[in-house]
Amino acid sequence: MSLSRLPKILPPGFESEHLKILMVQMCSSVDLNENLNWLIETLESDLQKGHADLIVLPEASLSIGAQAFPAQTVTQGWKGWDALVGLCSRHNTVLHMGSVVLQCSELKPFNASVLVSSAGIDILYKKLFLFELETPKLRVCESDSMISGQSWPKPFKIGQWSFGQSICFDLRFSQLFWKQAVLGVDAFLVPSAFFQLTGRAHWKTLLKARAIENQSYVLGVGQVGAHKISKSVVRKSYGHSMAIDPWGVVLENLEGQDAKTCRVVLDKALIAKVRSKVPMEKQMHLAEKLC
Repeated sequence: MSLSRLPKILPPGFESEHLKILMVQMCSSVDLNENLNWLIETLESDLQKGHADLIVLPEASLSIGAQAFPAQTVTQGWKGWDALVGLCSRHNTVLHMGSVVLQCSELKPFNASVLVSSAGIDILYKKLFLFELETPKLRVCESDSMISGQSWPKPFKIGQWSFGQSICFDLRFSQLFWKQAVLGVDAFLVPSAFFQLTGRAHWKTLLKARAIENQSYVLGVGQVGAHKISKSVVRKSYGHSMAIDPWGVVLENLEGQDAKTCRVVLDKALIAKVRSKVPMEKQMHLAEKLC
């Protein structure tokens, strides 16, 4: 997909073989302004230590909800975007918001990925597969408070780098990744807010599988810890944000239950090396025709 708002001068990594990524693991609350202030303070501090071409946030980065307490929504005209655009301009970086709860004209909002740069914002993708969980102690149904996007995500390109898209529960649907991989993807972004139950059981396994089967980097950036939703409701997220290379090697794994950041450098040569070692492209396109 083409982006309507990109700066005329891109951060340098997008035109090179090596791309510097800053992954931000958050413990968001339901409060929009509280999360925005934390984010700006954290990024300003971190970017003083070194440049990042692309910053990647988790799902529900600006507001996270639970049960009968829905997350706070934003619109395309939300004033907070100006502060984030300003940050990108000052540090010559691009910010992937993970996902936000985006109110459009529909009655219910979307869970949507938004890209921020010095040129403004682009709405990239509206989450296709909405989360459902049913256990004796816990019921979660994302469709109670949101509506699903109605189309497959498409890769977006910045400079020489192509990115595949997903949001959290999408990770369980390999065809969503494969449909993008055949179009050409260097790295998949997987902003998430896995519960601790499903995170312990499936998070690392699914991330590694998506990296290996598509021979692409996978950046899984998660919410972590206990989220302040209301006086009586606390939601707990798994965290363990991970960067995995196209061979399935875990490059970074943010353990513990703290909000924190990590850096990783993506290498075009490694992608080519893995795809040369185990050639899959022709078979992937054959499978696409057969399906």
